Amino acid sequence: MKFALLSLTPRDKLIDVTQAADKVWSSPPAGLKPFAHYAFLGIPFPGYFDPNMTPAMVLVEAESGEAIMAAIFPVAMAGCTMWCVPLAELPLAGIAEVPKKLGG
Repeated sequence: MKFALLSLTPRDKLIDVTQAADKVWSSPPAGLKPFAHYAFLGIPFPGYFDPNMTPAMVLVEAESGEAIMAAIFPVAMAGCTMWCVPLAELPLAGIAEVPKKLGG
Protein backbone atom coordinates (compact mmCIF):
# COMPACT_ATOMS: atom_id res chain seq x y z
CA MET A 1 0.00 0.00 0.00
CA LYS A 2 1.18 3.54 -0.71
CA PHE A 3 1.63 6.12 2.05
CA ALA A 4 2.58 9.76 2.39
CA LEU A 5 4.91 10.19 5.35
CA LEU A 6 4.29 13.80 6.32
CA SER A 7 6.71 15.46 8.68
CA LEU A 8 7.21 18.67 10.62
CA THR A 9 10.64 19.48 11.98
CA PRO A 10 11.52 22.38 14.28
CA ARG A 11 14.32 24.41 12.71
CA ASP A 12 16.57 23.83 15.73
CA LYS A 13 16.29 20.04 15.19
CA LEU A 14 16.77 20.14 11.41
CA ILE A 15 20.41 18.95 11.41
CA ASP A 16 19.67 15.99 13.71
CA VAL A 17 16.57 15.01 11.73
CA THR A 18 18.26 15.25 8.32
CA GLN A 19 21.17 13.11 9.56
CA ALA A 20 18.74 10.47 10.85
CA ALA A 21 16.75 10.61 7.59
CA ASP A 22 19.93 10.20 5.55
CA LYS A 23 20.72 6.99 7.45
CA VAL A 24 17.19 5.64 6.93
CA TRP A 25 16.82 6.51 3.25
CA SER A 26 20.36 5.58 2.17
CA SER A 27 19.42 1.98 3.00
CA PRO A 28 15.60 1.75 3.34
CA PRO A 29 14.16 -0.90 5.69
CA ALA A 30 13.04 -4.20 4.17
CA GLY A 31 9.46 -3.98 2.94
CA LEU A 32 9.62 -0.26 2.22
CA LYS A 33 10.07 1.23 -1.24
CA PRO A 34 10.54 5.02 -1.32
CA PHE A 35 9.38 6.87 -4.44
CA ALA A 36 10.13 10.52 -3.75
CA HIS A 37 11.08 12.96 -1.00
CA TYR A 38 9.62 16.45 -1.16
CA ALA A 39 10.59 19.57 0.75
CA PHE A 40 7.79 22.13 0.90
CA LEU A 41 8.82 25.53 -0.43
CA GLY A 42 6.23 27.29 1.69
CA ILE A 43 3.92 26.74 4.62
CA PRO A 44 1.02 24.68 3.22
CA PHE A 45 -1.48 25.58 5.97
CA PRO A 46 -0.79 29.10 7.28
CA GLY A 47 -1.81 29.53 10.91
CA TYR A 48 -2.12 25.80 11.49
CA PHE A 49 1.38 25.22 12.79
CA ASP A 50 4.39 27.25 13.87
CA PRO A 51 6.13 28.99 10.94
CA ASN A 52 9.49 27.88 12.43
CA MET A 53 8.68 24.30 11.40
CA THR A 54 10.00 22.72 8.22
CA PRO A 55 7.41 20.53 6.45
CA ALA A 56 8.39 17.63 4.18
CA MET A 57 6.84 14.51 2.66
CA VAL A 58 8.12 11.12 1.54
CA LEU A 59 6.01 8.90 -0.72
CA VAL A 60 6.53 5.19 -0.05
CA GLU A 61 5.06 1.79 -0.71
CA ALA A 62 5.03 -0.37 2.41
CA GLU A 63 4.42 -4.07 2.95
CA SER A 64 3.75 -3.68 6.68
CA GLY A 65 3.40 -1.31 9.59
CA GLU A 66 6.73 -2.60 10.91
CA ALA A 67 8.47 -1.43 7.72
CA ILE A 68 7.02 2.07 8.15
CA MET A 69 7.98 2.16 11.83
CA ALA A 70 11.55 1.14 10.99
CA ALA A 71 11.79 4.27 8.85
CA ILE A 72 9.85 6.67 11.07
CA PHE A 73 11.21 5.78 14.50
CA PRO A 74 14.82 7.01 14.11
CA VAL A 75 13.66 10.24 12.46
CA ALA A 76 11.01 10.87 15.11
CA MET A 77 13.53 10.22 17.88
CA ALA A 78 15.75 12.92 16.34
CA GLY A 79 12.95 15.46 16.88
CA CYS A 80 10.59 15.23 13.92
CA THR A 81 6.80 14.86 14.18
CA MET A 82 5.46 12.45 11.56
CA TRP A 83 2.14 11.21 10.23
CA CYS A 84 1.54 8.17 8.01
CA VAL A 85 -1.28 8.85 5.60
CA PRO A 86 -2.58 5.95 3.46
CA LEU A 87 -3.08 6.93 -0.16
CA ALA A 88 -5.69 5.81 -2.67
CA GLU A 89 -4.49 6.02 -6.25
CA LEU A 90 -7.21 7.62 -8.37
CA PRO A 91 -7.39 8.33 -12.09
CA LEU A 92 -6.77 11.88 -13.30
CA ALA A 93 -9.81 11.66 -15.56
CA GLY A 94 -12.99 9.72 -14.80
CA ILE A 95 -12.95 10.49 -11.08
CA ALA A 96 -16.78 10.57 -11.06
CA GLU A 97 -16.81 6.82 -11.69
CA VAL A 98 -14.74 5.97 -8.58
CA PRO A 99 -17.65 6.09 -6.06
CA LYS A 100 -19.65 3.73 -8.29
CA LYS A 101 -16.76 1.25 -8.39
CA LEU A 102 -16.36 1.48 -4.62
CA GLY A 103 -20.06 0.86 -4.04
CA GLY A 104 -20.98 4.38 -2.92
